[in-house]
Amino acid sequence: EPAKGMLLHPHLWRGMEDPSLYSVKVQLQLWKQSENKICEVTLDTLEKQLPLRMLKNQFAKGYFLNGEAYAVRPIVYHLPSQSSPDISRLEQMQRELQLYKEMGANTICLQVPEYDDDFVQLCDMMGFLVWCGDVKEQITQNCDLLTLEASVPTDLYFYKKACWSKEPFLYIVNKSLKRQKNGNYSLTVYSNQKKVALYVEGVLFEFQVSTPEFLFEEIPAGKRPLQLTAEAGECRVSMTVYH
Repeated sequence: EPAKGMLLHPHLWRGMEDPSLYSVKVQLQLWKQSENKICEVTLDTLEKQLPLRMLKNQFAKGYFLNGEAYAVRPIVYHLPSQSSPDISRLEQMQRELQLYKEMGANTICLQVPEYDDDFVQLCDMMGFLVWCGDVKEQITQNCDLLTLEASVPTDLYFYKKACWSKEPFLYIVNKSLKRQKNGNYSLTVYSNQKKVALYVEGVLFEFQVSTPEFLFEEIPAGKRPLQLTAEAGECRVSMTVYH
């Protein structure tokens, strides 16, 4: 039968902002009479951490968590099949979720057969909402964000981070460096800052206002090695071109 209780001032779970959990302990007990005494015997115990929250989808208005607008930033996640010799399954999930948290994602989508209590509880602790069931194809797959071999972030991961993260962020897409027909270069930079400046050999080349993708073209080739530096606010990233 359902057990009911009341909290006059509950501390609600608020996602990444405040993933507060309640510790719940439930015991199934039986009263027995022994030697003219009545004593209780615990038959079973269940302990779990419980988030208190309410999520609603209001038509034409989007999602609301505890009555406040909730901007869903989802990815599709596939649970690791088994532990590796170097890291346990739980540790791998925790490390990958930490990368997604730094990227700015706040919602993990699972297929129904992949539901896992330990993973869901880990998501509750870290501030992720978990959805189970069919998901839209346009939601980013986790395999596109991290390499399968070592869970190393890909260029798409950094693009999403530039779109979602609130922390100042700047990333030079090394693979985007291309030699143009006239011998000059083009280069792409990701950032969540509105302004990015590119320096060539310490001299300002171009200043762009955009977000999250900045494309610099006609970068003079000059001599080798060539030093390129991008700046956005307090962020600064450099790369050296040898060939």
